[in-house]
Amino acid sequence: MKLKFTFFALLLSFSVFAQTSDKGFSFQGFAIDPDGKALGSTAITVRFTISASVGAGGNYSETMSLTTDPYGVFHTIIGKGVKESGSADFKNLDFTKKGVVYKLKAEVKKTNGGIYSTVNESDFNAVPYARSAENGVPVGTVVAFAGDKNNVPTGWLICDGASILQSDYPQLYAAIGNAWGTSGSSFNVPDLRGMFLRGVNDGITGSLSDPDATSRSASKSGGNSGDKVGTVQADASAMPNTAYSNSSNGAHSHTYDDNTFGNGTNCWAAGACSGGAYAGSNVSSSKTSSVDGNHSHTISGGDRETRPNNAGVYYIIKF
Repeated sequence: MKLKFTFFALLLSFSVFAQTSDKGFSFQGFAIDPDGKALGSTAITVRFTISASVGAGGNYSETMSLTTDPYGVFHTIIGKGVKESGSADFKNLDFTKKGVVYKLKAEVKKTNGGIYSTVNESDFNAVPYARSAENGVPVGTVVAFAGDKNNVPTGWLICDGASILQSDYPQLYAAIGNAWGTSGSSFNVPDLRGMFLRGVNDGITGSLSDPDATSRSASKSGGNSGDKVGTVQADASAMPNTAYSNSSNGAHSHTYDDNTFGNGTNCWAAGACSGGAYAGSNVSSSKTSSVDGNHSHTISGGDRETRPNNAGVYYIIKF
């Protein structure tokens, strides 16, 4: 008996996940035979194909084995089936790509001995495009995450400089390209471990600009350098506004206080101190050392870097 399917509901639940999410969306159907009788408790195989009806987009195809309920109703999640050979990954379908309209084709057959029949083929309506909403955060956005790295939410990557495949993260690659490094068919996410973020100077001049922007370095091999996004700078301390110097290496002397005894007289110099006996009161006088020849003084101390008050977080990037 030839199967006839009536699809009475296409439930597209895309709440809170992004273009590259692999959560899928709900699909519900009702199977009846040509006489209108429900095919209750029947084993069926469903094949879903998502492709572009307008523009150039990815092609995804999957199959799944299901069993209708006693009333002929079945429910499944598109994106959770067995991917067919040659199919793109479901998470790489970009429903927000400009100029592209995706359509869904549904084919069904009895699992035992059936042949596929196309029962539905139509463009998605506006609902699937809610996949891109995810709180309005565009791909490539970097935010601070206050939790442990094992708790990073779905759809985000830690900014640890990892090398990832362009084919696995096409939307992220389209957003940031090779700015943070590249090798072959892979590219790097930003490496922001231990780093502060700074706005790209973008060629401006003035007191608030980055005076060393043109000498900025690539974050990873193949990444941007100079006054561009993705570059890094080593730490530095600005020269002081008020000059100071310890450059006098010539002969010079120093003034010091000399506490002596003996009625204000340096008894040692006068030969008046003998046998450890002292007379008179404690006095203090300013003395000057003899000239000590050509010499200098070393000034040392300080911390390993110049930094403001700060707190540790993980930077994460939207893919």
